Amino acid sequence: MLLYFSGTGNTRYCAELLGKHIGETPVEMTSAMLRQPAHADIQSADSRIIFMFPTYSWGIPPVVKRLIKKARIHFPADAVVWMVTTCGDDCGLIAAEWGSLMNEVRLKSGACFSVQMPNTYVNMKGFDTDPEELAKRKIEAAAPRVKAIADAIAKGLPCADEVVEGRHPWIKTNIIRPYFDRFCMSARKFEVDAERCNACGLCMRSCPLENIVPDTGMRPTWGPNCALCMRCYHLCPNHAINYGRETENKGQYRYFLSKRK
Repeated sequence: MLLYFSGTGNTRYCAELLGKHIGETPVEMTSAMLRQPAHADIQSADSRIIFMFPTYSWGIPPVVKRLIKKARIHFPADAVVWMVTTCGDDCGLIAAEWGSLMNEVRLKSGACFSVQMPNTYVNMKGFDTDPEELAKRKIEAAAPRVKAIADAIAKGLPCADEVVEGRHPWIKTNIIRPYFDRFCMSARKFEVDAERCNACGLCMRSCPLENIVPDTGMRPTWGPNCALCMRCYHLCPNHAINYGRETENKGQYRYFLSKRK
């Protein structure tokens, strides 16, 4: 079983590559699973389970972590659960967080792997999308990296984690990450430029949690079930969506999103 969550398409791309190498069809985490994790059933007869998701501020995305904690999970007793995460640069101590999560839900953890992909996080000062050439290089390097991960998982043997922690990983995961979860995960800062918005509805149709609904003018409004994946921001054809002032004049990443509209 290969289960994934993807906001801007990077993780989906890697999941599809990995699936081809190991003969698995990737399954996307549905909006229903993510919105109501306590009602979700995750079942598989496979002894090889793979979760894939992007790194959120040097940690596991809150929506994914909540799903794993609350869902009714039924795997074989000998199942090994592997983690593959995509990241713009580094992942901090996400592997340790994953190990703790697996212990909490009483699942056997396999190794953790990371794949560097283009940056999509633009919500804070100092963060922006990668220049086009750098983004292309990351995507090109991802294919052999995913193949190496597939080879390691296919062997089914214990191996060391292969995650790029980066500099000062303890500070990033244990100090910055809690701040991020508390103050930077709200949808309340989303706003729409009424002059730029053409009410195309693309953001509403594309939201992975079905959290965006139209107002009386058919322009988007955000509910409380936001994963802050920023798909709506990146996909908007007129750059009409912003996350407060933090995203003004910043780039948009559409490499994979434009292929799946």
